[in-house]
Amino acid sequence: AFGGSSRVFRGQYDTGQVAVKVIATARELSCQESKTKLKRFYGEAIIWRHLRHPNITAFYGVDTSLFALCLISEWMPLGTIAQTLSRKPDMNRIKLLVDIANGLGYLHALDIVHADVKSANVLVNDQHIASLIDFGIATLSTDAAVTFTSMTSTTGTTRWAAPEILDPELVGRKESKFTSECDIYSLSMTMWEVFTGLPPFHHCNNDGTVIHKVMSQKRPTFPPRSVALSVGLTDTIWALMENCWDHNPSRRPVINDVLSVLLSEDSQSEVHPPTWPLELPS
Repeated sequence: AFGGSSRVFRGQYDTGQVAVKVIATARELSCQESKTKLKRFYGEAIIWRHLRHPNITAFYGVDTSLFALCLISEWMPLGTIAQTLSRKPDMNRIKLLVDIANGLGYLHALDIVHADVKSANVLVNDQHIASLIDFGIATLSTDAAVTFTSMTSTTGTTRWAAPEILDPELVGRKESKFTSECDIYSLSMTMWEVFTGLPPFHHCNNDGTVIHKVMSQKRPTFPPRSVALSVGLTDTIWALMENCWDHNPSRRPVINDVLSVLLSEDSQSEVHPPTWPLELPS
């Protein structure tokens, strides 16, 4: 897999396969980009090495023997949750969302904010267990603010970003600061992806239009009922999503409440979407 500043390869370690995330070298980046990437690399390694949970992708360490900067982690054969659902569209989506919520709950209990929750950062193993990945901008909830411009330029998260990240003055701040409430908002947009196969605001062609809609309190709309039910998207789950993407961060539920609702709706059954991704009106 290839990203703007990193590449991921499959490697062999002892008797198992591993993922090798190679960070772009200074020669491939501008001076400022290089400093930002190095900061993210070391920050990700420092936080990730302390995390142990079934829904957090396992971290094995840092390697510099093959490339200048490498992060070695568990190999997830089914890829991202979006790739998994493309190949296996009948999978139980609520079960996968329970996994994500469990991983996020573990982080929040440690006062860690993931800060980049989206389907591209959720991987699935061969046991169909989902786990969070990419802790490059994860932070302690007490850490300093970050600028939204620098964050989005490297991670492309505008469609998942909470309104108070897009405009910190909304909550009386001068700079954007990631909080657990921001993670909850991003989780709701990830839930939209999982249930529809489409990115948030899929009908918008650019980030500027997305930002305008978010700040105007526009959100995704409920799919036609028969289509929604075909993927397990019940009225209860939709109400949860609406609460999670509330414009006011103080009104969003905490992750344990999100998990309780998801568990109450998990029927453990497969679903049968008519198409995948879903064909929805623009």
